[in-house]
Amino acid sequence: MTLWADADSLQAELRRVLEKRSAKEMARPEGPRFNLIYVASRRLAVPPSVEFILVETGHDAADRRIEAGAGAGDIAITRDLPLAERLAAKGLIVLNDRGDCFALDTARERRSLRDEAQALRALGVAPESPRRRTWGARELKAFSDAFDRELQKRLRAADGPEGASAARGAEPERPVQGGAEDPGGTDAAGSAVGEGDTVDAAGSAAGAIGAAGAGDRVEAVDVAGDKSDAPD
Repeated sequence: MTLWADADSLQAELRRVLEKRSAKEMARPEGPRFNLIYVASRRLAVPPSVEFILVETGHDAADRRIEAGAGAGDIAITRDLPLAERLAAKGLIVLNDRGDCFALDTARERRSLRDEAQALRALGVAPESPRRRTWGARELKAFSDAFDRELQKRLRAADGPEGASAARGAEPERPVQGGAEDPGGTDAAGSAVGEGDTVDAAGSAAGAIGAAGAGDRVEAVDVAGDKSDAPD
């Protein structure tokens, strides 16, 4: 089984959750049951337990690479709703950075709601969606809990008599091991705010598991389903 991460738009704190789980898996005496692959259009510093695929810079380049390599039984982490829908149609479980879990029906429903809201805004009958939404410790915990839950489900399915072939998925090509230091010198991916920017969280954004408490200082990023302001 493979865990695919759309790493261009994932926060550094979230990547550390994935990397810790991958390192623990690689240390199993019986051997790892899954591998973790980051796909990004810029180089990232990654530990030995993570495989890295560098794609060309361009719109949806990482999305296309993940879609081409992923197979039924894999897990994907992405903030892009159209990609989540396509991957769910292939039999993957998809998580966003807030711990929302998408199967095909839920991904379609969320994308439909988003498209309807965009259409209403285009007609001037709905307020503009804020470009930035709060993301902090509570959202990180929601992701971590959802990730562990879905991973255990997949592992149990793979161990069952009928689940082994379904959970195995497509065999990806061998990607680059490790990665170079981020040329920008930062360990954060997907942050939508400048250096030093903070925001007080006052409520939950649409689609979020929950909001940070009042007064919490959290990094502001856009919600899943719109990576328009994510760094290339």
